[in-house]
Amino acid sequence: MHVATAQRMLNHLIDRSYVNLTEAGYTLGAAVLPLAWAFTYQDRTSAAAFPLLTSITQSTGFTSSVFVQSGESRVLTARVEAPSPMRYQLVVGQRMGLSVGGGKVILAYMPEKARGDFLERYEGEYLSTGVRQTREKLESDLKTIKQQGYYLSSSERDLGTIGLTLPFWNSKGVFSGTVNVVTHDDSYSVDDILACRRQLAEAARMLSLQI
Repeated sequence: MHVATAQRMLNHLIDRSYVNLTEAGYTLGAAVLPLAWAFTYQDRTSAAAFPLLTSITQSTGFTSSVFVQSGESRVLTARVEAPSPMRYQLVVGQRMGLSVGGGKVILAYMPEKARGDFLERYEGEYLSTGVRQTREKLESDLKTIKQQGYYLSSSERDLGTIGLTLPFWNSKGVFSGTVNVVTHDDSYSVDDILACRRQLAEAARMLSLQI
């Protein structure tokens, strides 16, 4: 895109308050807030997820979330914090990668070509433990996810955390996102978090019936 074209488009967005021009550069403007509110209010997945996540968190003591795919990333659309919250904070709307933690479940169920393109470009990365994740290890994890139907992560994105993630589909059988729980490994064990797999599976089933 030519610079003049990009500048003209930005000027239009500034005039309509979708973008602000500050000393630090371009930022989102106030006009995006009604759009964000409209999405969370009208999105059937978010509306259906909240009571299910509330029930999961109340019974397990774990923070629970729903993520959906957005291109080659995942977006948090619903979250219920545990009474003892995580050391890091995520907000609804936050975008995260697909190659670490629960994002791998979305990657595993992406269309074959899109997943292949992603893996072809993947050059590996260091997890929070300092261990380097190779493309071969990522591919192995994706195969395991398809075989067992869930993914248990440990200190991949954040040191000292464990998470359990399951996929869910809509009523037409189209893959739609993931539901997960996460907690600190100094308070709970892997067995503790695996014990709620049946409850997560039921939440995934209920989501599938409502979207």
